[in-house]
Amino acid sequence: MQATKSAPPKYPSDSAVETVESPLEIKKWWMYNEWHPKCQFSSHIQKRCANRDELNLHGGTAAKELVESVFDAVRGKFILWGLEREEAKWKKVVVAKLELGWVKDNVEVLYPSNEKFEVTALEGIVLWKDPAKEKYQLLEGNHRISAWLDAKAPAVLPSVMYIGKAKKSPNLL
Repeated sequence: MQATKSAPPKYPSDSAVETVESPLEIKKWWMYNEWHPKCQFSSHIQKRCANRDELNLHGGTAAKELVESVFDAVRGKFILWGLEREEAKWKKVVVAKLELGWVKDNVEVLYPSNEKFEVTALEGIVLWKDPAKEKYQLLEGNHRISAWLDAKAPAVLPSVMYIGKAKKSPNLL
C-alpha cells in the first residue's frame, strides 16, 4: 500500500488571516521595509519618498498616487509583479511566532541571497501560490528569508505575510 502525501498546511499555525482588498497595502509594506539603507532597492525608494514614516501602515501619510508611482518605478515593472499580481486575490497572514520549519517546508526561495545579518521580524513577506507547485513561491523578502534560513535562528519570528493567487485559480486560499 502506497502512503498518500498530505497537502502542506495552507497557513502557519496560530495565524490571523484577513482578505486584502487592494495590493496598495502590500506595496506600502514592501516599500517601508526596502527603504532601510541595507536593502537592495533603498536608494531608489529614498529618492522618490524621502520620509520613511510616510509609508508606515500605522499612521503613514503617503498618498496612494505616491505609493503606486514609486512602486511602479522601482518594482512594478519586474516580471515577479505584473498584472497577474495586481489583479490577484490576496490574504494578509499575521503570525506572532512563525516557525523556521514551516518556512523550510512550505516556501520556495526563488532568488536566494548569501547575505548574512540578524533577522528579528519578517514584515511584508510576499508569497505566491502557483497551483502547479507544492510550495509557496517567495516573491518579496528573499534577503530576510535567506538570512534566517542560513542562520537557522531564532526558531520563530513575528511575521506579516501576504499570500496571493491568480483570480482564476481554483480555491487554494
